[in-house]
Amino acid sequence: MKLPRALVLTAVLSALMGWYAGPCAESSELTTAAVTSSMRAAVVEVSVIRSTPNHIATGAGFFVSRDGRLLTDWHVIRDAVTITVQTARGKTFTALILAEDPEHDLAMLRIVGDDFPALQLADTDRPVPGMGVALIGAGEFPCQEGRAGIIRELVGRTMLQISIPLRPGYSGSPLVDEQGRVIGIANGQYVGATPAQDENYAVPVAAIRRLLAQYVPTPPQHP
Repeated sequence: MKLPRALVLTAVLSALMGWYAGPCAESSELTTAAVTSSMRAAVVEVSVIRSTPNHIATGAGFFVSRDGRLLTDWHVIRDAVTITVQTARGKTFTALILAEDPEHDLAMLRIVGDDFPALQLADTDRPVPGMGVALIGAGEFPCQEGRAGIIRELVGRTMLQISIPLRPGYSGSPLVDEQGRVIGIANGQYVGATPAQDENYAVPVAAIRRLLAQYVPTPPQHP
């Protein structure tokens, strides 16, 4: 008997993630699965107070390590005076910037703590066009299911086109494959940047990998 696709996704990803962070908004077959809700435990809401006239910004981010390192889009935290992160469990932390990559619109943050749920990166830099993907939103933003498109150049940046519609607040959300691995990070900055208004994009995982490689942990200091 052939199992429904959403049920297969649930079984596979549930084995990968052991967290539950409350129900996802019901926007598609996948978002009603407990697995998507469990992955939301690794996704955070990012709130920023800026030094510029448009002094408040919001977006999302996600943990890439259990020691509190997380990723978001650089344009979300640009010109930040303070950055506040709220986890799926409702806890609030002040975040510091560890690394920035304005060229690819990425930033790595850090909050104090440990044992945070973290997402893994996909082991391929080029998702197969047409493969199933899910966008894991933060807070009240629903999780959505769609398809990966092609890698293309957009305004001088290499971007992954996706079929999932984005709106403000999704920037920084992880885009995952059917194994629950991150293949990109949603970037709402380019919604409507081209004549085709239904074009939506994510920063590919290759750029994420390069940013993570910039960070070298400081060894402990011994007296």
